[in-house]
Amino acid sequence: MRHPVILLAACGASLLLAGPVGGQLDVPADRQVLVLSRALAYDSDLKRRVGSDILVAVLSKAGNAVSEAAAATMMKALKLIASVKVQGLPLIVKSLSYTNATSLATAVGSQGIDVIYVCPGLDGDLAHIIDLSHKRHVVTFASREEQVVRGLSMGVFPIDARPTIVLNLPAAKSVGAAFSSELLRVAKVLK
Repeated sequence: MRHPVILLAACGASLLLAGPVGGQLDVPADRQVLVLSRALAYDSDLKRRVGSDILVAVLSKAGNAVSEAAAATMMKALKLIASVKVQGLPLIVKSLSYTNATSLATAVGSQGIDVIYVCPGLDGDLAHIIDLSHKRHVVTFASREEQVVRGLSMGVFPIDARPTIVLNLPAAKSVGAAFSSELLRVAKVLK
């Protein structure tokens, strides 16, 4: 990993230049995955929790068109960074459809999922996802800021019209993540 502070600053600068998309203040998926993958590089306990790669699951709500569309967009964006390595580990990406807490727990355990990107449409299931992430030490990325407030680890959202990493520090610590002070300085940290 070469100069992570410079790389994160460059990611932030590119986000600022990106601006709103389609009149909305959403951060585009390709920008989100770039920043979130770089944020993982600041987790000093990452290699202790994962295997020889980092398996990222994009979780959508089965049968929810908005959720499934968001998952397709994130999968496309994640495939664009398929060659990126985080702390020397390759990112492996898969799509996962949420039907119930038991099937998610089975998938996380049997497939070795390390990170879950939670799409919109899962608000009613968020408590189960958070509980599982704490028990299995899975970092969670949020698609909506309210999800971070409720207990997911982090996400990238517009704050004062600027894309910003929002980090729920207690949630991140409860899944075993140890983010460095460099990341904490550039993020909005919820304590």
